[in-house]
This record gives sequence, structure tokens and C-alpha cells, in this order.
Amino acid sequence: FVCPLCLTMSDKTGEPHRGEQKTESLAEQRGRNRKRFNETRTVQLQKIKPHFSRSIAAANPATHFQISYEGPKLKQFVEEMNTTSSPKPGSANRPKKAPVPIPERVEVEIPAPERSFLKNLKVFGEEGDPEIPLEKEWRVVREHLLREGRLDKECALSLIDRAIEHLEEQPNMLDLNAPLTICGDIHGQFFDLCNLLDAIGDPSEGQYLFLGDYVDRGDFSTEVCFLLLSIMLSFPKQFFMLRGNHESRLLTGNFNFKRECFVKYDEEVYDAFMDCFDFLPIAAKVHTNNGTYFACHGGISPTLQNVDDIHKLNRFIEPPGEGILCDLLWSDPVPEDDTVGMTDNEIAEWQAIDFRPNVTRGCSYEFGFAAANQFVKKNNFKAIIRAHEVKRFGYEEHFFRDNGLEIPPVITVFSAPNYCDMYENRAAFIKMTSTGQCNFGQITWTDHPYWLPNFDDAFSFSIPFVGECVTSMYMGLLRYLGVDEDQVTELNKVYSTVQKQRQKLQKQINFTKMFEKGDNAFYTALKLDQANERRPHKPMLQRASSNIW
Repeated sequence: FVCPLCLTMSDKTGEPHRGEQKTESLAEQRGRNRKRFNETRTVQLQKIKPHFSRSIAAANPATHFQISYEGPKLKQFVEEMNTTSSPKPGSANRPKKAPVPIPERVEVEIPAPERSFLKNLKVFGEEGDPEIPLEKEWRVVREHLLREGRLDKECALSLIDRAIEHLEEQPNMLDLNAPLTICGDIHGQFFDLCNLLDAIGDPSEGQYLFLGDYVDRGDFSTEVCFLLLSIMLSFPKQFFMLRGNHESRLLTGNFNFKRECFVKYDEEVYDAFMDCFDFLPIAAKVHTNNGTYFACHGGISPTLQNVDDIHKLNRFIEPPGEGILCDLLWSDPVPEDDTVGMTDNEIAEWQAIDFRPNVTRGCSYEFGFAAANQFVKKNNFKAIIRAHEVKRFGYEEHFFRDNGLEIPPVITVFSAPNYCDMYENRAAFIKMTSTGQCNFGQITWTDHPYWLPNFDDAFSFSIPFVGECVTSMYMGLLRYLGVDEDQVTELNKVYSTVQKQRQKLQKQINFTKMFEKGDNAFYTALKLDQANERRPHKPMLQRASSNIW
């Protein structure tokens, strides 16, 4: 039975614009917003009467079919049944059976998920354990999340608030010095991220730059973000994070990060993450003894001539569908597969491409050799280092079919192995030396816990399957009894609804069976997954920018 109550909460209080002088810190503003949110929620909850004084109702929103029972009548009926019904023969003298012992876990080799919530760490803004230094707390966070544990909500919000305060002080484009380790997309693959961190070394021993796309696709995006933010706050002068195209309300609402936040935490944590993403820098210069590299998530823009113009952008917004900010997050180099079967003259024409519409992404541009070469020379860079595209071996050096080049003008690095559990690709990272030499490292994927589609539990996931079978059986019985189907139109609507739900879930299950294993797995997955790489065009967003300002 479902109680048909609705609780609507809204907060229309305005916040100071970014251009106005602030009299309090961001953490204090967010704390005040949460306090006001909770007070509003408490006041409204006090207006709700106890359930026993209301009608108990069962409702199907899809069919508008309702059945209600008055509480006092139902209670009276139960009491009368208890007083009038006689016990079964011999039940009074029947001895009570001893309870059957139930084993704690059937699969004893698989450890049970951590049930406690992690709190009381200095990285959360609390006192912490005096025996654990701040530089080691990120390991505590990692081990807790590896056991499928979660953070205390207030500690999670405090961690995000402290990250916002740190990121606010950083410019749009970072200035970094090699030696440096550069990593690409992570996409919610937390267990592979832990494997990657083991491969690249302890964060206290060097500098690290991540190029964005920490969320969506994988089922452990919250864990990825909490771990990376913990490392960043533990080593603020050594660990740096850029923004990717998936760090936005548009993408997280159309993929699975928003749903993950709602299942594992709540909407307040999701909103806090969206605010944090608005503060991430969008590019970086990496200086070496032999030149400077330009790093971003996607690529370059036809309207970006001088790289210092990036400092003039307002990055504290939801990324738009066009412009320099969009291109830095969404653009791609033209694929060299286009040149297969081309003559020398056709290859020369292909190399002369500067920018063309990015049909695959549905926004931004593809930039060619001419555009990349001009951008690198005009801004005195050695090369462009970017992520954004899955690669079979984790990286690609884009020479644009020019065999005379010593250094490729564009380098792609991708750090999510076996992307989406179907590509069977390797992950890579770049170890850049002080002399500007790029050394590539690779890792393979590791096992991780399984989540059902949409983060459903087993019971909720099975309801459409069971509901379709039960409804079908009931309709078959009515046909056998000669009941006209026009008389059970409501039942037909129910059957149609649960059938569509079951077919949607079945399609998600069967989707993974379509992929081949071995050498063809990568290209098969790349072809089938191409539609998911497009930018959605009709989002249903409640906010178009950060709710801090």
C-alpha cells in the first residue's frame, strides 16, 4: 500500500552574484543554505498527520486506478477477526519449534560491504586521528571505499566545500612544471583508478594532472570523486584536476551519475558535486626544459587564437553548447582512419583541414593537422595533450600522416581500462620528464562489484518480470472464463506498462551479450556505443549554472 502524500520543497532565496563582494566564505554560504533547507523541510513535515488517521490507498499512476481503505474500519475488521476466529485444533498444546540457525553469509569468500560511514578525518575538516597524518588519510578513504563503504553525508559535503574553496583560488589555466604524470578519463571506474594510482606512484612523490571525465558510465563515480578530492586536499601543490565534458549537469543528468548520487546519498550531495565541477580549471600549461605543452580535456577552438584568452572565460557556469569553453571540453582531432585508401594528393588535402563540424559529438569541431600545427606554433607549444577519446592501447600519438615529424602535435591519453566493461582496451598514463620526454605506461582492468542497471536492488529489478507474468496469467484466466477484453481495459493498461518496463530491462541485459571477445571487441563496442558519445540537446535541467551564486 502506498500513502498518496506529496511533499514539495522550494528555496527561492537569492544568493549574491559573483561580481558582488562576499562577506562570508563559500563553505559558510553552503552551510547556511543546508540549514535553511533542513528547517524548511522540518516545518513542512510537521504539517503531515499520522498515517493511521488517513485512508490507506493503493494507486497505479500509470492507469489512474485506485483502491482505498479507511483506517478505522480496517482496524476494526482486524480486531473482530482476531476475537471471533478460533485457534486451529491442537495448536494450544503444540510445542514451539526451535529457531533454525541461518548462516551469516552464503558466499563466505566474498567480504561483506562496509556498513559504517567514514567520518572524523582532517581532510573532512574535523580533528581526525592524531596517529594518522593528513598525507596518509587518502589511503584511509581509499580502503574504506574499496570495501564498498560510504562517507558520512555531512563529512562528504564538508569535503566538497573544502575542495570548492581550494579550486576557487586556481586560475582557468594552470601553470605546472615537469616532471609530471598525466592521466585521462576515469569514468566512474573506481577499482581501476586504485590500480592506476598504484602504477603511477604515491601522490606524495611527484606531481599529477588529471584531464577530466571522472564521472558517468561506470558505477562508482562518487567513490572516484571522493578519493580524488581527498588526494587533492592532502597534496594541494602536487595534485591537479581539470574539468571534462561529463562534469556538467547536462551529461550527469542524461547518464548515470545523478542516479548514483540519489541512490548512494541524496540530491544535496549531487548539487554539491555540480557546484564543485563549476570550479574546476579547464586547461593547463606544462613547462619543461625543452618547451611547453598545452593540456585540456577535449581540444582547441577556431575562436581561440591566443591561449591566454582562456583566462578571460567565465568557467563558473554550466558549459554551453558552443564557444571556446565548449570546444575545450568537446572537440576532437580528425581521425586518421579517414585516410585509409587515399592517394597522396587526397592525403595532402586532408592534412590541410583546419576545422570541420564534429558530427560524432553533435557539437563543437574536429580540428585537423593545419589547425593543430598553427595553434602549437603561434602559442609556442611543443604539442597538445588531451583525453576525451577511448583508445585501444590507452593512448595515441597523432602525427596526421606526416612522417617527418619528431613530436606529434596532438597526443591523446585515456585512463579507463575495459571502458564500460566491454571495450577490452588498456588504460594509459604519461610520465613527462623535466626534459619534455613523454613516457607512456599502461595497465589492464581489474574486477569490481556488480550493480544492476539503474542501481536497482534485486527485488525492485524483478518486479516488472514478475508483474508481467502475473498479469498475463490473470488475463488468460479471464479469457478462459469468457470475459470480454473491453471490460478489463484497466488491466490491459497495467499489462502494457509492466511489459514495457520488462522489455527495457531485458534490452539492457541483452546489450552486453552483443559484444565479441578478443581482437574485435574494441571496434565492435566503438561502433555500437557511438550514439552515446553525442551531446544531448534537450535536457531537463532545474538550474543552468551553479546554485552558489
